[in-house]
Amino acid sequence: MLLLGIVVLVALAAGTLHVQCFVKWIISLPCGDVASLLVGQINYWTTDDCPGKSQKCLYALISVSDNIIASHKIPVLSFVDDIECVFRPAESDGCVVWGHSVSGSSYAILDLAINYHNMYNLMKGSGLSFTLGFRNGTQYSTVKQLLGL
Repeated sequence: MLLLGIVVLVALAAGTLHVQCFVKWIISLPCGDVASLLVGQINYWTTDDCPGKSQKCLYALISVSDNIIASHKIPVLSFVDDIECVFRPAESDGCVVWGHSVSGSSYAILDLAINYHNMYNLMKGSGLSFTLGFRNGTQYSTVKQLLGL
C-alpha cells in the first residue's frame, strides 16, 4: 500500500494524472457507416434522463471529421470525460476503430472501467458490437499500467 501511495505521489508530482483508456475494435462495416452509427448514438444519448443507474445519457458530440470527438458526463459524480474515435480501413474488409477516453478530473485515478464503458456503451447501443465479425481488440489503461494494476 505504501508503494502504491509513493507511485501515485511521484506521478502527481510529474504533472496532472488523468486515468484514460485506449481500445481497438475491428468492425466488418465501412468506416463511414461505423462513424454514422456512433454519431447517431451519441446524439440519441444527449438526454439527461439516465435510465436506472446506467451511463447511457449525457453524451455530447463536439466534432466530426475523419474522427469523432465527444464527451460524456458521469451522471452521479458529474465528471466530464473526453472521447475520441479514429477510423481506418481494415486490411481486409471493414474498419478499425481506435478509441480513447480520458477522465477530465485529475483526481479520478481509478475509474472502475468508466473510460472503457464510455466507448463500449456507444458500440453496444449503436448495435456495432453485434455486427458479424465484431472483435473487441486491445484495451489498456495508462494509469493502471503506471500503478502496476
